[in-house]
Amino acid sequence: MGTSVYRAVRPAGSRDPREVRIRIADDPADERAAAWIRHEYDVLRALDDPRVPAVHGYYASQVAVALGHTEAITLREALDVRAEGRVPIDVATSLDLLVELVQALRHAHGSNVIEGGVVHSALRPELIEVDRDGRIRIYGFGADPGPAIRGYAAPELEAAAFVDPRTDQWALGALAIELVLGQRLYAGIPNADAEARAGRVGAWVDRLERRFPSLARVVGRLLAPAAGDRYADEGELLRELLEVSRTLGGRADRTGLVARVIAARPMPEPEPEPEPEPENKPTVAADPAPTGPPALPPSATLVPEPADAPSVTPTSSDAVPDPAAVPPASASPAVVASEVTVEPDSTAFFGSSPEQDGTVSGPAATAPTPAAGSTSVPEEEEITEVVSPRQDPTEPALGQVDPIADDAEVPRSGGEPLPWSPLELLALSLAGLLAVIGLVFMVWRFG
Repeated sequence: MGTSVYRAVRPAGSRDPREVRIRIADDPADERAAAWIRHEYDVLRALDDPRVPAVHGYYASQVAVALGHTEAITLREALDVRAEGRVPIDVATSLDLLVELVQALRHAHGSNVIEGGVVHSALRPELIEVDRDGRIRIYGFGADPGPAIRGYAAPELEAAAFVDPRTDQWALGALAIELVLGQRLYAGIPNADAEARAGRVGAWVDRLERRFPSLARVVGRLLAPAAGDRYADEGELLRELLEVSRTLGGRADRTGLVARVIAARPMPEPEPEPEPEPENKPTVAADPAPTGPPALPPSATLVPEPADAPSVTPTSSDAVPDPAAVPPASASPAVVASEVTVEPDSTAFFGSSPEQDGTVSGPAATAPTPAAGSTSVPEEEEITEVVSPRQDPTEPALGQVDPIADDAEVPRSGGEPLPWSPLELLALSLAGLLAVIGLVFMVWRFG
């Protein structure tokens, strides 16, 4: 039992930082792991240094801390590809890295977070990262150091005697040997454990002295078996490293080192193309749809997201609000009124005055009230008529009725004839009388 570290990615649309590094207790009930995680959070909040990762939150309910994360390489990765002969590491870049590490450790050792300063006590290449811009970050300050790592652990640490800032100096010396010579202390020798407990490093310092005598004097003092023989003043250590760097010369190139290491990473294997299906493939009935949640594929990777998970309660002001505080929508509403959005030039109109311009939003339909005693919910009414937005809805739509001219003949509808009115009968009688008078006159005149 202990802690584990994950890379956590915030979902799309969330605030920055999008990616964080989560250290979480394997067992939330593990009091020792919980105490170390809280200790790391407190230490990182107090260490204001760009070479120390930022801390973004402490999550008490899941016993986790969120740290800054950037795309970078570890020094272990760089040393491994150098050992394979694929990427060189020149001495100028090695010294440049060592100077930066001394500055970061000096800042931590001089802090007042803990009496006597913050001691890393577990410094090793796996915990040192360099990003694409050449910036260094040291992880592990305030965290559980775990068991001592042979080669990087000072003799007093191997013996579990004491830990102080001089313990980190030994790790710097071991890292200098590995960066410059490409050899790890006590690797591949007989009785390695006994040699490490005694702190015997003469063979490696001698090899370094044959190549770089000035650097060997500094590294030999860093790797002194007795802590009292190391640097009491880290300012002196920094000055001597800078003097060695000026003496040896050369141009440091951290960004070039990072780019070469990233380029040396193995390319991901392409996914195999699916085999074409035979033309006469028999038809197989599909399995019924599962009723439960779908299972994860065997290759799925669970990425913790405590910053947005409902079960996480951030205690810092930088934490993300709990989304569980937002009440979920009802799973079975009695009436569903879908919202529609209508642009001003559309030919549809819902719920606004005829003179209104701009976007109009409103319910598409109002569901009728269910009859008494009915348990079913009626469906939404279908909109079958469209009214122009520039027209009074109470009048007929434009184009439905054509205007009729005054002298136009209006056809009558079929059916029974209408009865004669008195005026029509009078006019018909006068016309008949005039016709009779005219007929008598014609007979008398031409008779």
